[in-house]
Amino acid sequence: MRVLQLIKTSFGAGWALRHVKELVKYGVEVHVALPVDGPLVKKYEEVGAYVHELNYSLKNILGTIKGLRKIVAQVQPDIIHSHFVLTTLIMR
Repeated sequence: MRVLQLIKTSFGAGWALRHVKELVKYGVEVHVALPVDGPLVKKYEEVGAYVHELNYSLKNILGTIKGLRKIVAQVQPDIIHSHFVLTTLIMR
């Protein structure tokens, strides 16, 4: 199973990292789409997730949507997880 996890930040939301870690532990191929300017990016890689750069922006919403569509086409996930309001709005 291939999962794409949309994560708004790479500075916080440690619960999202724990979620990804558990999925990987159970053999799920996890891809995360998040800004890559924060300290948690390396931790996502260390737990076995594939990291894709995506900066979620309402100011550049068309660019954000285009970037997400490209990642979805590349990853072809079975499930997309989104727990943040902004990521969910952009995904929908």
